[in-house]
Amino acid sequence: MTIKIIAGQVAGGDDFFNRKKEVEVLWRRIIAGSNVIISAPRRVGKTSLVYHIRDNPRTGFHVMYMITESVNEENEFFRKMYRHVVSELKASRQFTSFLRNCGKEALGRIEKISLFDASVQLSGTGVNYYDEFVALVKSLDCDNGKLVLVVDEFAQTVMNIRNDQGDSAAVHFLENNRTLRQMPDISRNIQFVYAGSIGLDNVVGRLNATQTINDLNNMSIGPFSANDAADLIAALSERPGLVMGEEQTQYFLEKVEWLIPYYIQLIIQELDTMTIDIQGEKTVTTAMIDSAFSRIIEYRNYFENWHTRLRASFKREEYNFAKEVLNTISEAGVMASSEMVNCSVKHSVEESYKDIINALKHDGYINNSQDPKIYRFNSPILKAWWFSNVAN
Repeated sequence: MTIKIIAGQVAGGDDFFNRKKEVEVLWRRIIAGSNVIISAPRRVGKTSLVYHIRDNPRTGFHVMYMITESVNEENEFFRKMYRHVVSELKASRQFTSFLRNCGKEALGRIEKISLFDASVQLSGTGVNYYDEFVALVKSLDCDNGKLVLVVDEFAQTVMNIRNDQGDSAAVHFLENNRTLRQMPDISRNIQFVYAGSIGLDNVVGRLNATQTINDLNNMSIGPFSANDAADLIAALSERPGLVMGEEQTQYFLEKVEWLIPYYIQLIIQELDTMTIDIQGEKTVTTAMIDSAFSRIIEYRNYFENWHTRLRASFKREEYNFAKEVLNTISEAGVMASSEMVNCSVKHSVEESYKDIINALKHDGYINNSQDPKIYRFNSPILKAWWFSNVAN
């Protein structure tokens, strides 16, 4: 199998690599009628997975994808969802019957709202888009196929609303979404798949609103197994003509450690660049892997989002605490939970520090899998970059 090197972009079509189990698990939950929350650390391939099910729908389903990472207001969220569904249905030949069969009154209202929205270009000007979305979905004729709406970065949206409008607004937003999912006239026509790298459980837990998501079916996506990662390395190496023996492949795996597609793609891309002028066989050595490792951490843009994400996700004291924790681990290699307690006191986040640590774990920064009281970076690549570019 040959696939293109795609570092940092969504891998689609023939370049979507070996997530057969995850694809099958997701489809089984959708077919069972569940609304699903996909939990996955950043850069693990979550968006590629949901793109794959969108582009390869099972019989009886039509999958739509939207991202709401920048949304910070409830009506804006439902406005975006409303517009997206209408636009997708109008563009899809297979599903024009959804709108055609919804009745003259409903169709007229859809056109009226669409014209109003196009002329105003604002979310909060008299139209309650929650009500309009409910009316839209109820009016659809979905007997020949059910809509599946993938909402990416949903947890980030909740955080945006909380940060900009307060806890009560965020809880109200979550409650309205749950009410929506529970309506029989809605659930008959549409299901939701929420995805995101920020843990929704953790975000909602901080709002004391876990009851708003207790109807969701959780699905997690983790790194590749060593065997699957080795197969990915082989598939990526074929097109540029890289030759990697079993010993070098094993060294590659040990060097990367946190076997997510992004890191593997980056190193293969660097090896390709290093050998681009070589004619004939391009034999990869352990020294070349070391060099590729060192070179990728010099590129700030590859990893800068890991840092800026913290600024966007946490308030000042929380951010300072998270940054110091990661700085310490990047330098010392590990950090004990007792040290984290002391650090939380220093930054006045004693009550929320456990939530911050859980967020760092879920988002793919650190883990305590070897010892519950000892934390370390998941990836030696991110650890090295953080030490060079943030801690110093």
